[in-house]
Amino acid sequence: MGILGFIPARGGSKGVKNKHLLPLLNKEVILYTIDTARLSKQIDKIVVSTDSDVIAKLCSDYGCEVIHRPAELALDVSPIEDAWRHAVEYLRTQGFKTEILVNLYGNVPVRSNDIIDRVVDKIKETKADIVRTYTEVGKYHPAWMLSLNAQGDISPFYGVGNQAFRRQDLAPAYIHDGAVDATRVETLFNPSIPFRGAFNQYNEVIKGVIQKQGETVEIDTELDVAIAEAILKRRSQVKNVGN
Repeated sequence: MGILGFIPARGGSKGVKNKHLLPLLNKEVILYTIDTARLSKQIDKIVVSTDSDVIAKLCSDYGCEVIHRPAELALDVSPIEDAWRHAVEYLRTQGFKTEILVNLYGNVPVRSNDIIDRVVDKIKETKADIVRTYTEVGKYHPAWMLSLNAQGDISPFYGVGNQAFRRQDLAPAYIHDGAVDATRVETLFNPSIPFRGAFNQYNEVIKGVIQKQGETVEIDTELDVAIAEAILKRRSQVKNVGN
């Protein structure tokens, strides 16, 4: 049973237009994800799942296998887990059986080189159903969130509101950073677990791998593009100095 690196890339993705195809330091954004997947010592097969002919040709020319996703699985309301199941079932017909599916969003050009293997190691060692990457929320802590009405009046977003006024006094809070999701295929096809969410809604065992802020950048806005470019330039400079 193999480990599948699954790269989803819908042609009609929200946010920055054509973000998977956006040139970033003279290379399209999605190709960075393929490069990182190829560094993994754990992944046995890498595929790109897309409804876009342009993305399909780019990735195929880059030497990556492409699965053409049906239109009904590429809508804004289409759950990503349906695309996962489609890929797993298709690959079974080609003789590749998947034990663990590693989801790697194609609009994430910045990842740590070892993060995929860290997540796969975690799901193997802990027998978890799902392992995801998380980062601290930093200054956007939920305890400091407010509601603001049309008149400019503020109120606590939940509960009695903030009782801590220094960041170091806040309990750590984390958010999924979009770098890696690993799911056991037996869990994916379990009919009693209809939604592959971030919470233990159906008694799944979900574990997390913590990353530092900035280790992952997901492209959804123009600001994300600028941050990703700056980090990739910095990494290249550090690598060149090291050589």
